Amino acid sequence: MKHRPLNIAVVLALSLSASTAIYADDAANSAPADNDAGKIYKKVGPNGDVIYSDQPSSGSEEMKVPSGSSYKPVEPSPSFTPYQPPPKAAAAPAIENTVTITSPKNDEAFWSGSGELVVTVALERALMPGQALEYQIDGNTLYTGSETSHSFSNIFRGTHVLTVQLKDEAGNTIASKPVTFHMQRPSIKK
Repeated sequence: MKHRPLNIAVVLALSLSASTAIYADDAANSAPADNDAGKIYKKVGPNGDVIYSDQPSSGSEEMKVPSGSSYKPVEPSPSFTPYQPPPKAAAAPAIENTVTITSPKNDEAFWSGSGELVVTVALERALMPGQALEYQIDGNTLYTGSETSHSFSNIFRGTHVLTVQLKDEAGNTIASKPVTFHMQRPSIKK
C-alpha cells in the first residue's frame, strides 16, 4: 500500500494559510509589498507526489486559499464608568471637654433612709448643642440630660460605682473617672 503525500501536503497548506492570516496585518503594516507574499503554490511531481510551497517554481500553480479569521477588539462604551465606592463620611471631631465628679467623693459613705444621693459634676467647658451627660450607677444609665447636678433616690444599700459620661450626637464619649460610694440605709428588724 502506497502512502499518499497528499495528506501531509494538505496539513502544510493549512498551516501556511493560518500563519499567513495571522501575520498578514503585521506584514502589510511593516514590510514592503511582495507579489508572492501570502500565496501558496501547488506542483505535482514526476512520480505523482503533490508538493505545496510558498515559493513559485516551474510548473506550479497558485492555489486559492481562503483568508484566515481576524479579531478586532471591541472598544468600551464611552458611558461605562468603573464602580467607585462612596466617599467615607468625615469623622466627627472629638469632644474637647473633661467631666469630673465633684460629689460624692471617692469612697464616701452616706446614711439615708430613702437612699437619696445627689451627684454633682464639673465640666471644663459648657455643653455644646447635641451634647448630653449620662449618669450611670453600676453600669446602668439612670439619667441623661444637661444637668450638672442631679438627685437620685431609692439607691439600694451597699457599695456602688458611679460614672458620668459626656456624649455627642456623633457617638463620641468622654467618661469621668469612676467614683465608688457606699449607701447605708436602715434595715427593719423582724
